[in-house]
Amino acid sequence: MGSGQVWFLSRVDESDVPNKDTLERGREASRLWEIENMKSLSGHCLCGSVSWRAADTILWAALCHCEDCRRASSSDYVSWFGVERDHVIWTGPRKTYRSSPNVERSFCGDCGSPLSFETKVFPSETHLYAATLVDPSVYQPTAHIFWSKRLPWIERQDALPKHAKGLQASAKAGQHLLSNQD
Repeated sequence: MGSGQVWFLSRVDESDVPNKDTLERGREASRLWEIENMKSLSGHCLCGSVSWRAADTILWAALCHCEDCRRASSSDYVSWFGVERDHVIWTGPRKTYRSSPNVERSFCGDCGSPLSFETKVFPSETHLYAATLVDPSVYQPTAHIFWSKRLPWIERQDALPKHAKGLQASAKAGQHLLSNQD
């Protein structure tokens, strides 16, 4: 130490040291603050009881024709997009349903609107229904998936690539869902 400098060392009071739970709550609060203060996507169910907000990066966007998605939504096909799971904030009475061993779907506990799809196959993603978007103009599908499972009255009416199977099969085959390249 230099001349005139005095250093004090004191014993740290353990009550001043944050515990693991406090640190986790701090990290979660920081993550939520980042999402709330960045450009983001948002959506909600029919009645407005459940809403979501996510970072604005859409990982992929596709129209799914598989039977499970059609039945879960009571629709001809589903307009999906994927986002990072850690970047989604939910509010309201969201409920979940395990539709198969690796898949969990969510819906509004009040009005029943379908909201999301999560699978162990894509553990870092949440797939959201484009129809829940506050601003649906941000959604631009880039492909049809499970085209081979489409209903008979769905005809080829656009120039989007038609993948016979889903995201995982297309990726393994080297097909790109974010462009018209195959």
